[in-house]
Amino acid sequence: MPDGGLLVLEVRADGDRAVVEVADTGTGIPESFKARLFEPFATTKPRGTGLGLAFVQQVAQESGGDVGIESREGRGTTVRLRLRRPA
Repeated sequence: MPDGGLLVLEVRADGDRAVVEVADTGTGIPESFKARLFEPFATTKPRGTGLGLAFVQQVAQESGGDVGIESREGRGTTVRLRLRRPA
């Protein structure tokens, strides 16, 4: 968020899942890039590797969870990580 903004972190139980949600009021993700979010080496940053979200998705799936992203340009982004809760 280059000009500041709001960052919200929420952790909650949802049945047998733990949900970690991070939301911001930043610039959002360009519509043209959304389909590539989880591709290895896909990045919009000049010094980025493009491995972060691909790694997060792999770890989430390997542990029986999932990750999703909702974003609107100029409005912000929400990342939602759902993981199995320990028995």
